Amino acid sequence: MVLAHQHLGQLPKELRDAVSANARTKVWFSMSPEDAHALSRHVAPEVSEHDLSHLGAYT
Repeated sequence: MVLAHQHLGQLPKELRDAVSANARTKVWFSMSPEDAHALSRHVAPEVSEHDLSHLGAYT
């Protein structure tokens, strides 16, 4: 299954929580500071909120 969206606000809270808890592989591209704040717990401390919101193009 693939779920693609542009920002977390597009998803209902229940779906965001389910995907966060159950999706084992996540692929992220550069994101807003708000989304980076919400998602950074999955990759901290190796990757920071700043890193998530400042990814270069095609990285």
